[in-house]
Amino acid sequence: MRILLPIAAVLISIIFLLPLFEMATPSGRAISKKKPVSLPVMHTNLAKLVDSTDDAYKLIFASTDKGGQPLYIGKGERRVILGDRLAQKRNFAKQLNQAGAQGYQLVATSGKGNFAITRLKNIIYEYDWFETNSKWFFTKTQFEEKLQVLSRKGFSLIDHLFISSTCKEEPLVPHDAPIGVFNVPLDDCTYLDWFLVEREKDAQLAKDFKLVRYSTGVQTAKTRAAFVTAINNNLSTRFYPTHLLSKFEALLQPSANLDKLFIDKPEVLVVTEKWQKMQKKVNELAGQGYRLFLIRHEIALMYRPREKSTPFYSYSWVYTNDANLETELIRIQKMGGRYSATCPGIDGDKNALIFELPSVSDGLQREYKTFRFELSEPPDADQRYASMDLTPISKDNLKTINQLAKEGFQVKDLFDFSDMYNLKAGALLERVR
Repeated sequence: MRILLPIAAVLISIIFLLPLFEMATPSGRAISKKKPVSLPVMHTNLAKLVDSTDDAYKLIFASTDKGGQPLYIGKGERRVILGDRLAQKRNFAKQLNQAGAQGYQLVATSGKGNFAITRLKNIIYEYDWFETNSKWFFTKTQFEEKLQVLSRKGFSLIDHLFISSTCKEEPLVPHDAPIGVFNVPLDDCTYLDWFLVEREKDAQLAKDFKLVRYSTGVQTAKTRAAFVTAINNNLSTRFYPTHLLSKFEALLQPSANLDKLFIDKPEVLVVTEKWQKMQKKVNELAGQGYRLFLIRHEIALMYRPREKSTPFYSYSWVYTNDANLETELIRIQKMGGRYSATCPGIDGDKNALIFELPSVSDGLQREYKTFRFELSEPPDADQRYASMDLTPISKDNLKTINQLAKEGFQVKDLFDFSDMYNLKAGALLERVR
């Protein structure tokens, strides 16, 4: 049974378990007592793609090959997912590598990784992936070892998707219990996460990274300050925060795209708050000059430029399941809003779009559009396998997106709708004039 765990301070009893966890040095690099795990590199394979290679965007979705293990079966609300989860991910990565071999680069994925959209860059990209299977909500078991194997081959982490959390026992306390109270015994749960890595083809230069985490797995004022200090100290060495893995972990990687942002060593602040209060807290700090940089469920990373003359911002959350989604986007446009990020929920679904609203207009006009994608199950005579495909309307939407790309629109992100089988996703497009 999936248990919705509150993000809470850890009970004193967990201190006795601390030797089991990897600790962070002051520099932020975790010390691992485990041997690295060797992983095979995915090879480029042919796979059916939705459109021609001349299109600006290609949509990738999880499916299976004829004669293979079924991944989906049933119709409508009675549809269930069968087959091997890993086979599904391998198929997804195979299609992603096919697109990469044609010069397409990953732009975004949906919350559970059933959809991805790529953009033509005329550079050959290669992709690989790995999973972590953890008993603890505050650490990703073997994450560092697995990423290290791939980083030595030139890969960098580009996406992190939360797959599921399940626990053996019923909750001991309500989901919204006060901080410091656990729902279930700590070792009775399983947390699955999926990670995607990318490199330019035949890249030989090894990539480096640093993992910063709470040294004890306990959130206190002292451990939170040490966590933030470790991030700030690494900025001068050009290791920048690129992913928040959990409420207790951050991944730092070199990035030429972030050099300009962090050249003046802005003040970085980490916000941990229950999701119901996160928007209010982010806007309180925005009123003090901070800007949102990264966000995940119940954790956000913000920064404040050293230059005090920069304009202040506020942030607006737009929920994708809202019937007034398009109306909300028009409101955002009129306010000069700029897309910032999606905010995953506790189940990993990207169902909140966050927009940055400037106090002073930058003189640019932004226009937003959304399009939906949905998978269907075409009839199969022998019923031996389920071959997923886009619905006709979804294929038309993809064609429209590629037409709009010629008019200056760009896909900013993918997001999710309320769909327990994750067979629906949406794309957010932006045009700046």
